[in-house]
Amino acid sequence: MHRPPDARLAWSEEFGERVLDQGQWSFETSHNKQGWFNGERQYYSANRRENLRLAGDHLIIEARAETLDPRAYPDWGGQSYTSARIISHKSWRYGFFEVRAMLPCARSGCYQRTCSIGLTTARSTSWSRSAPSRT
Repeated sequence: MHRPPDARLAWSEEFGERVLDQGQWSFETSHNKQGWFNGERQYYSANRRENLRLAGDHLIIEARAETLDPRAYPDWGGQSYTSARIISHKSWRYGFFEVRAMLPCARSGCYQRTCSIGLTTARSTSWSRSAPSRT
């Protein structure tokens, strides 16, 4: 798909800083302890370099097979995998969105994605039953 000729840039994020700009992004960790809506078996960390880091103008999100110490991570719900999940503070009613991403080849049980979920839907408990735009 090509960018529409009348599209104009409203915002961009090139991840050129040393750490994630928490004025633009927030970590989504709200359901780590009780579990996520769609049965995901991973713990989403906040500010944990093993799972999210910036390097060379790239955002790197790394999933790891590991268990955590509940004394160090009190919101850990016993998951066997860790990763990171971030949400942009920006929102638009409509538009053309362009994402550059490299995703690893899927292995059995892996589900890599980038998605765009509506603001109202993201705040509800039924977001996984909606139809997010996925790339």
